[in-house]
Amino acid sequence: MRECFKISMMVEKRGRGLGLGGLLRGHPWAFRRLELEITYTKSHLQYYNGDALRDDIDLMGSQSCQLQNHSTACEGRINVIKIILQSGESILFSCENEQNLHKILKALENAGNIPTPVDKLAEKLRLNVLMKDHERVVYSYFEFKGTKLPGALEPNFDPAKKGVITLDLLNEWENLIETVFPKLYTKNSDNAQMEEYHRQEFARKIEVHRIEAQSALQHRADDSLVKRSLDDKIFADKVVYVTEKEGRLLEQIKELSTRYN
Repeated sequence: MRECFKISMMVEKRGRGLGLGGLLRGHPWAFRRLELEITYTKSHLQYYNGDALRDDIDLMGSQSCQLQNHSTACEGRINVIKIILQSGESILFSCENEQNLHKILKALENAGNIPTPVDKLAEKLRLNVLMKDHERVVYSYFEFKGTKLPGALEPNFDPAKKGVITLDLLNEWENLIETVFPKLYTKNSDNAQMEEYHRQEFARKIEVHRIEAQSALQHRADDSLVKRSLDDKIFADKVVYVTEKEGRLLEQIKELSTRYN
């Protein structure tokens, strides 16, 4: 999961040595204001000298680490972070203290990771404005859909179509959404009462199908045909139940993101 961060602080950075001027000056160190913004889909590092933008660096595909204090590469500095860009170029800067060092290292942990379809959906839904526990549980829900249910993040995904998903996967999907959704509302809320009503209605439909199947067996209907018919009915009703529940989940996410934003 690409966590979102927005950090602004003063650092001492080593010059990149770009262009003719860079070749002549080498890699002098200078104090700059660092602006680091990590979202679900973008990773940007900017340096400012006063109000003037001096560098805008894309961190996609990068790796970062802390250098040992007073090592040769640090040139006498401490709390130095090294970022290796996808191009192979190294970016070095020194933080004012260990607290700032760890803050930036935390933000850089997933900065180089290429965004997944789940990250793009998280950006669209603005999950980053939710409380952290809500953000993580909702992200994990869509991560399940993106990895376990083929094409589930596509707009034309239709689980009711034959062969799209199995009953076992549908059951897993149902169990997950039954776990995730209640974490977004309180036990005594209107949402809780509404979801309990829908759950009971769904359970009633399934029980009716089971009673009908049992009655058919008592009238000596073919066992395999009865079981297949029962599975088909349960599958169809479960698809409706889960997809409608997901619709209400999305509305709740939208409401929360608007409230917290």
